[in-house]
Amino acid sequence: MKRNNLKVAIILVLFSSLSLLIFSYTGLSCKCGWGKVSLWGNVYDAYHDSNCNYRVCGFDKDDTDGWICLVEKVDNPCSGNEYLGSSGSCGSGDDYFDNKCYAYASKGAYTDGSECLTSRSVCRNNKCPNYNSWNGHTCHFADGAAVWGGASCHSKKGKWNAYEKACVQCNSDHTRKYLLAKGSTRCWNYDASGWQQYSCAYEGAGTCDYGCGADIECNRKSPDTFYDTNSDDYKDLYCSDYCYAYKCNSDNECTSKGDRTCIWYIDGNGNGHWYWYPSTSPSYTEDGSPWQECFDKHDNDCDKAGDCADSGCDCVLNGDHTHICANGQDNVCNSGNCGKSVTCKSGKTYYCVYTSSEGWHWSTSKPSNFCCVNDDCGYDSNTHIKGYCDLSSYTCKYASSCDPTNPCEDGYCCTYYITGQKGSCKKVGSVYNYNEISYLCVKTQ
Repeated sequence: MKRNNLKVAIILVLFSSLSLLIFSYTGLSCKCGWGKVSLWGNVYDAYHDSNCNYRVCGFDKDDTDGWICLVEKVDNPCSGNEYLGSSGSCGSGDDYFDNKCYAYASKGAYTDGSECLTSRSVCRNNKCPNYNSWNGHTCHFADGAAVWGGASCHSKKGKWNAYEKACVQCNSDHTRKYLLAKGSTRCWNYDASGWQQYSCAYEGAGTCDYGCGADIECNRKSPDTFYDTNSDDYKDLYCSDYCYAYKCNSDNECTSKGDRTCIWYIDGNGNGHWYWYPSTSPSYTEDGSPWQECFDKHDNDCDKAGDCADSGCDCVLNGDHTHICANGQDNVCNSGNCGKSVTCKSGKTYYCVYTSSEGWHWSTSKPSNFCCVNDDCGYDSNTHIKGYCDLSSYTCKYASSCDPTNPCEDGYCCTYYITGQKGSCKKVGSVYNYNEISYLCVKTQ
């Protein structure tokens, strides 16, 4: 009986020593760092200090990644404080082994030392930055349970969502299956019965997840669904059934996704919106109602004829009437087109005119006294003097006296040619007396 009790005692001593094993090799020169140690036929991650001591924490075997030890080394590991926690041990009182959860990102299976904090990339309590370059990398959620007075480390593998700083498990269509941990919130717990989930484990389940391969624009959105992303009541984003984002914009104009077509839509107030219009062949027509449809450089109804080239825009004027669609072209009214006329397919004619109140614009009639050149101006009915075009107002003006610049109309003679000074127009057949000489106005060929 005494011998059997001795065997039990030896076994208990071995089990309790699993929590913290220190092997010292005297007389050797060692470097600080993580390494491997073989104990009882198994290979463990262990920390090797400058005194050639291997410190091994309590382990549990992960089903996919082999033996793991979730311990973070400090910046100066050779200072004699190799592990976090005041005791330097891996007991249940240690900060990282007190049944609190944490998640951390690693590019491979516990092998990449370039990310997060150290080679163990501990991200518990929201410590991991949300670098986009880490998105989609393997992450591990871990929970510790006290075993033999030490810590038994259990983990679940997932994908790192850098946008939310969360470790998630995924479905094949890039949607989220479970949330493992997010920031400082844990959604699973390991106890004597095994893994238990909290309600937050289902947060976002079935929605697109950036870490699972979804486009970031669709993160936490439902697949195969259209969304309004700028709060203008027009859906401009399509998240496909595999969570790929299709923005309605100039790159996708007049393409179809699902039962909708991407168009540049003009609302009743004349404002434009990118819009997945609910039809694959839009019933929306580009007809100048409102007028912006015909001058926005878009094929609004996707009939391969945009703006003035669309028959629905014929004879449509823009807001200030400086442009008109006629004969499939955009016609502008300005000083270079002064007096030009265009006739729409409907037969209506417009003229390019200028007024002080409206400036240059298209009008169905010409204003009184409107002109573009001097030849547009006739003769004053009272003075019979030729008018000229005042290009500051594009109206005909008339001088009060005649001279070579302001001649008289046919059938009249200007007294300038008798006196050498500005004068008046005299009708043919009339006599004009000057310096006691009488002059007869006669018709000349």
